[in-house]
Amino acid sequence: MAQTIKLTGNLSLGDNVKAQFGAGNDLQIYHDGGNSWIRDVGTGVLDISTNGTGIQLTKNGAEGMINALVDGAVTLYYDSSPKLATTSSGISVTGDITLGD
Repeated sequence: MAQTIKLTGNLSLGDNVKAQFGAGNDLQIYHDGGNSWIRDVGTGVLDISTNGTGIQLTKNGAEGMINALVDGAVTLYYDSSPKLATTSSGISVTGDITLGD
């Protein structure tokens, strides 16, 4: 039988203590003392929204993949190297451009 826990105040978890969701702990949310983490280790789509300054996606917290600033540039990376960024007047490309058929 499923149980419901109701809180009338905040739930405070210490650094590196994970809130885990799903039967296989597929979604994990935690703070490590310096950074906040949302990790989807299952299947399906992870939809992220922000009211902050931007959203950054990385590989294992290290290699840059996408950096999206609110009302600003979106930068795409290849192996942590910036390759394409949006600007107020268009795009900026670093490196070669290859057009397919």
